Amino acid sequence: MIGERIKKLRLQKGLNQVDIYTKIGLSSSYYSEIENGKKNVTIETLEKICKVLGLSLSEFFSDDTEKIVIDNEIIKIIKESHVTPAQLRKALKLIDVLESNQD
Repeated sequence: MIGERIKKLRLQKGLNQVDIYTKIGLSSSYYSEIENGKKNVTIETLEKICKVLGLSLSEFFSDDTEKIVIDNEIIKIIKESHVTPAQLRKALKLIDVLESNQD
């Protein structure tokens, strides 16, 4: 179950296994076994994986992790693109319009 969640979050972030296991110092086979549920993961290792994924442990175990991942990605994009406050307000209005059209 934890391995499946790690894999799902990794894929949502657009990362491959190499991106994770090289940053946390695990072998490729061991990391693969974690994702496939063949090996248990220690809290220490899970914390390292979460750090690479940009999540806290509490976010990892949250039922709303997908939303948290998306929110973190949006924040990262905004910071990296140097969006002005006016541009951000326009983007938020667009999102409101899109959400109201779904009803």
